Order: sequence, then structure tokens, then C-alpha cells
Amino acid sequence: MTDRQGEKLEMYARVVATCKRFLSVYSNIPTMVNALELLEKGIVEIQQASQQQAENNTYGLAEEKNKEYEGLSEQAIKIANILYIFAFINKDYVLKSKVNVNKSMFYNTRDNDVIILANVIAAEAEKHIDEIKDYGIDQTEIDILKNAIATFTTHIQKLQTTKKERKVATTNLKFLFAKVDSVVYDLLDKHITLFKSSAPDFYLQYKAARNLIEMRRKKQERRRKRKQERN
Repeated sequence: MTDRQGEKLEMYARVVATCKRFLSVYSNIPTMVNALELLEKGIVEIQQASQQQAENNTYGLAEEKNKEYEGLSEQAIKIANILYIFAFINKDYVLKSKVNVNKSMFYNTRDNDVIILANVIAAEAEKHIDEIKDYGIDQTEIDILKNAIATFTTHIQKLQTTKKERKVATTNLKFLFAKVDSVVYDLLDKHITLFKSSAPDFYLQYKAARNLIEMRRKKQERRRKRKQERN
């Protein structure tokens, strides 16, 4: 949820609280009562959508992916270097070109291409396993790489899924705010004009509750005071 959306949600809550204090003033107007019910329902829907958006935070997954990325690249490069030495000594130029990689190639490559590159290295290592044992690479080292590839792939898939779900939640929030805005602007704001003369206290308090600019000013003032107190 953006700061602007958060301010709107606070405003909606203030409008509901204000209207409920003056329920007796408009209880005989069904359309006004219904509009307030729609606003309360909209607030709940926004809160639920906001929670879904928060649950789909990608920060933790991205951190995990980066850790796996580091381990994967180091293991792949270690094996690739041994394969390169083997290819160089045996004048296997095809293999040499396949495993001629460095760290920058991993870090400047898209995630899916990193997986392809690492799988090529693992496959070549298994193909030449009997020949590179004397170079310090055995099946255990290859299995470490294969496990790192599998884990990294899982993290990428989770991250991609979470990003999609967060995008859906964000889009849903925009839709819900637009819907609730319509309830406030097109229904409640129009109804409140009925009470400008007959219930001026209700009218003025409603207008104050609707004032986003004043709310923002008061919030900024509270922040300044807290900062001064800390200093």
C-alpha cells in the first residue's frame, strides 16, 4: 500500500466514525445508511487486499535467491576451471569453449541463463567424471553443483510466482480504492449537503474527516515533534 493509499484508508475510517456519531441524524434516510455500509465493507476489503500484498513481499525470497546465487556460481566456476584445465591439456577445444566462464559471466546473466550455463558445466563434468578425478573433482562436487542448481531454480520459481501474486494484489487494491472513492465522492459527499443547515455540527465534522490535506499536515507535525523529542 502506498502512502497516499494509507492516508485515504485513514480518511475512510474517520468518515465512518464521524457518521456513526451522528447516526440519529440520517437514520431515516436509507440511501445514506446504505452508503455507509458500503464504505465499511470497502474498508474491510482494502485491509484484506493490503494484507495479501504484504504477505507477497519478495524481499526475503530475493535475499535467499542471492545467497543461493553466490554458492551456485562459486561451485560452477570451480568445476568449470578444472574442466578448462583438462580441455586445455587434452586440446579439446569444444569443451574448452563450453566451460570458459568467469564470475562476471554469471553475475551479468539472467537467472534462467545462469541455470542453463550451470547445467552445461554439470553435464560436462559428469561426462568426463573418470578423466577429471585426478584434477580434484569427483561426483560429490558435481552433486553439490546439481543441488545448488535445483535450489536456485526453486527460489526463482517462488520469486516469480510471488511477484505475480503481489502484482495482482496491487492491481486489486487500486480497483478497491477506486470503488470506495466512488462511495465517498458520489454518495456520502452528496448526501452530506442535506445537513449543512439542519445538522451543521455533523456537516462540519464530516468535512474535517474528509480533509486529507489537514490530516497530512497533522501527521507531519507529529513526526516533527517525535524527531525533536528523540534529539
